[in-house]
Amino acid sequence: MQRIASGVIDQVVYFFAAPGTTGHTVDRARNATSFTAMTTPTVTELADGIYSLLLDEDMTIGGGNLTEAMVFMVKAGGMSNTPIFIELFDPTKYVVGTVTVNTDMRGTDSVDNAGIAAIQAKTDDLTFTVANEVDVNIKSVIDDPVKTSSAKTTDWGGTP
Repeated sequence: MQRIASGVIDQVVYFFAAPGTTGHTVDRARNATSFTAMTTPTVTELADGIYSLLLDEDMTIGGGNLTEAMVFMVKAGGMSNTPIFIELFDPTKYVVGTVTVNTDMRGTDSVDNAGIAAIQAKTDDLTFTVANEVDVNIKSVIDDPVKTSSAKTTDWGGTP
């Protein structure tokens, strides 16, 4: 479906019909209203059976609407009725061509210094005697204390 900005009256839509057809009439309807005849429809045959219709009547949507569906019914002797569907839209309600760049990966583009400091304080407490291996002192495993005089015959030196 072709989209056309509300208030624009110089756009055309294309349709197929029997070659050489003349005397076209066009009815239009918007937002499920009844059909109304276009006053002076401009239909032009561009090539063998390919036509254009100038959309220059009733092209402004109602106040407060973001979009409105519209249908045109093209009729002439020697051709089948041809429906053409478009969507009118309010261009003031759309942002086009604007990109917001966030550099902090959270989508806020602001620095959380307090949060960063809290994480830094915890990571500063880690000890690395061997590169890339954190020194760890296990005090309990699954709520069972590890005994200082553990024997290798028990799990973690705790209750066997």
